[in-house]
Amino acid sequence: MLQEEKINNTQDFSEKFSHLQRSALQNTLIELRNPENLSFGLGLPNTKLFPSESFSKIGQELLNERKYFQYESPSLDLKKMIVKIMEKRGVECNENQILLTHGAQQGVSLLVNLLLSNQGTVVSEEIIFTEFLQTIKPYNTKLISVPSTDAEGIDVDALEDLLSNGLQPSLLYTISNGHNPLGINLSFEKKKKLALLAKKYSFPIIEDDPYGFLNYDGTDHSPLRSFENDWIFYVGSFSKILAPSLRTGWVVAPENIIDKLDILKDSSDLNTSTLSQHLISKYLKENDIFEHIDKINEEYSALRNTMVRAINSHFPSSIEFEIPSNGMFIWVRLPNEVNSLDLLKLTLSEVKVAFLPGEVFCATNPLIAKNCIRLNFTNFSHDQIETGIELLGSTIKKYIKDLKSL
Repeated sequence: MLQEEKINNTQDFSEKFSHLQRSALQNTLIELRNPENLSFGLGLPNTKLFPSESFSKIGQELLNERKYFQYESPSLDLKKMIVKIMEKRGVECNENQILLTHGAQQGVSLLVNLLLSNQGTVVSEEIIFTEFLQTIKPYNTKLISVPSTDAEGIDVDALEDLLSNGLQPSLLYTISNGHNPLGINLSFEKKKKLALLAKKYSFPIIEDDPYGFLNYDGTDHSPLRSFENDWIFYVGSFSKILAPSLRTGWVVAPENIIDKLDILKDSSDLNTSTLSQHLISKYLKENDIFEHIDKINEEYSALRNTMVRAINSHFPSSIEFEIPSNGMFIWVRLPNEVNSLDLLKLTLSEVKVAFLPGEVFCATNPLIAKNCIRLNFTNFSHDQIETGIELLGSTIKKYIKDLKSL
């Protein structure tokens, strides 16, 4: 009998994947998921806002029909409904320009797979969603990070200088509304100029927009896609406005791009969950999704305000942060002497409160955010926020005091 051999070292893997390791975020999340900790680090929507009663009723109807357990082509009805949803965001598209995906992350991954050749050039902000960095890692890319500020996001003028001096990116990745982790929106002027640059220099932009519907100031924050149809590839998701477990998102792109993405997707998973597609379609037919989103925004706005008040009351006066008008996060810049990774170890051991340290979001230079932390405000009660931020604030003050005594 032949001895079964195991793949047990990196030489046994393809060159593309041999150097893959868990990201700093993935390693940190292991500790953040400990149920004994109060974790402001996880970017979770609030479970009490899931439309569970409607889902339960619709789900029972679907489960009584055998056809919904079968393979099925992507739902044309759902695509048409997404067209109407996008119209509300100022984006004109048709159902042939939409690809249904297993959540936003799959949409981003498929676009990267389509657009990025091995050793291609990727442009991102200096501070960006860390899982995007993990997505591009197998491609051995040249990553160019453009300066960004905590208050205004990507420096579009700096990007223009790079492009005018010959930079030819394979793609640029951005979150233009409710930025993760900064929590800010790009201004109208920046969005317009960024879209014009994409068209002028012929490079695609992946616009990741899972938080764009979460708006707390009543102002229209249209996505980049509303400014440019040919070079902006929009990625949306139902995870933050309905429920993450549905694992259903979409890409809006030109039809020729959608055709290619459809082939790529088919080779990896054949089919987006038939049950999820029909559950969402039926929910959207029977309910006003924007009324539901308004309820989410009302609750999240109140939770954000509670966290802002708690930060102002309990954190050192030397901190800096912006009050987000979109999204799920508050980005706090602590005094320069703070190392947020060391601080996280201290808060976990002493008060069992967690956050995400800033350096896990750095594209190229972890030092620029070593004193920053990302806090989620959506998945808690008001009392949890008040208690947790008070504990966190007292530990931060103790940490800084101990540093000064050294």
